[in-house]
Amino acid sequence: MTNSLDDQILAAVRAGHASRAQLMAIESLRLMTWAAVNERLKALTKAGNLVSTSTGWRLA
Repeated sequence: MTNSLDDQILAAVRAGHASRAQLMAIESLRLMTWAAVNERLKALTKAGNLVSTSTGWRLA
């Protein structure tokens, strides 16, 4: 089960916004701290939804 922030992150990655700079430029995510977004990225990666790459993240 994902929460709203997870859904926003997955939608952004799906749309090609995979780097930290691209993610934090999105209005809804910019209202969050990087720490909060990064925590969810780690959780989504651990759950197998995302893969961390040298340039950001991609869908698993």
